[in-house]
Amino acid sequence: SETITGAGGITFDVDDVTVIGLGRYNARPTFLMDGATTVTFLVTAANVSMENLIFKAGHADIAVCAKITGVGCRIKDCSFVENVATENWVDIIHAGAADNDYDGLEIINCDFIMDDAACVTAIDLLKNSADVKIIGNRITGDFDASPYAPIYSASTEVHKNLVVMGNLIHNAHNDNAAVGISIANTSSTGWIVGNHVG
Repeated sequence: SETITGAGGITFDVDDVTVIGLGRYNARPTFLMDGATTVTFLVTAANVSMENLIFKAGHADIAVCAKITGVGCRIKDCSFVENVATENWVDIIHAGAADNDYDGLEIINCDFIMDDAACVTAIDLLKNSADVKIIGNRITGDFDASPYAPIYSASTEVHKNLVVMGNLIHNAHNDNAAVGISIANTSSTGWIVGNHVG
């Protein structure tokens, strides 16, 4: 277990690094993201992979947990959870600072637990992309603020060969335009298939 503070408290800036946590369930390596709303981990290098880790929100209203701006990033079998009821995420994963800087992103078999009413999105694709896969994740939260969708991309962004498949989403929000997945640009290509949204 390790406490991370500050923007870029963890930074993956070396290409081709893989971090694999040992253990299972609550015995996995745990990173408590704490200190301020700006605490983050950054992926700026190419082909970084992280697997079997736990990230806990250790501060109220953390703006975003992970910022991905390196191609070929894989996040697999990780959990993003709240430490206690008053310590929470607003967003968890932000992908992209420039078009196609996160091509090949894979988010696979992860848990996103966002029970606090301040939550906005779990996965936000901020710029154009190619070959992104969001597969087999479990997302729960009360997504009661615009855009009301835990997997989201603005209608201005184009995603080529996108796969959003087999995700289980429980959106506890019951008003406004509550949805599970919003990828709106009609020039995008790929598949949104086999997801369960309730």
